[in-house]
Amino acid sequence: MKLFGKISMICVLFTIMTTIGCVKEGPAGATGPAGATGPAGANGAPGTPGAPGATGATGPAGSANVIYSDWFAFAASNWKDTLLFVDYNVSRAIKLAPSLTATHVSNGVIMCYMAYKPATAQQFFTQLPFIYDYNQSNVQVNYIPQTGKFTYYWVYDGNNVAANGINSSLNLLADYSFRYVIIPGGVKASGFVGETGFTLDQLKAMPSYQLEKVLKIPTTGSNF
Repeated sequence: MKLFGKISMICVLFTIMTTIGCVKEGPAGATGPAGATGPAGANGAPGTPGAPGATGATGPAGSANVIYSDWFAFAASNWKDTLLFVDYNVSRAIKLAPSLTATHVSNGVIMCYMAYKPATAQQFFTQLPFIYDYNQSNVQVNYIPQTGKFTYYWVYDGNNVAANGINSSLNLLADYSFRYVIIPGGVKASGFVGETGFTLDQLKAMPSYQLEKVLKIPTTGSNF
């Protein structure tokens, strides 16, 4: 009986072990939550600077290069008779312009304007030369740019000038003012001036009030 009992116990243990060995593995559990982010690592050493880029092309000259005067007037006593032209009655007045260089005269674009009371009336703006008939005589108002100065002149063409007197018209000049604008050389006549969108020929044809807007020139004041 003792032997039979041992044999029976061995069979039971063998059955239990066999049963355990045949049990299948269950499914994987759900993934746990992510752990906290660790501290940032130390910054790496700076890299070697890159080579400088190539220099860009030079842009066109802008309106910042424009030189302009304030409006100025001449008294009747500033106009002097002169032999500027032969066989004409001419009176001229000098306006010193230290900013006007020989390079401007030879290569730049120079424009002069005349206006009737530009600070108040603002009724008459014209670019020189200006030609009109006065007392049955032809009158021309123009200018000559020279290094360091402008020579403004009135040319009287007609016999009636002597009868009426030159001074009768010169006295009117107290209400007229002049202004000049200098665009340095380096810009082709067919090309745009800076970022204005206009060519030199177009700028030269503009009245002063339009040119002031395009070139950002204040109504009064100069930049030299």
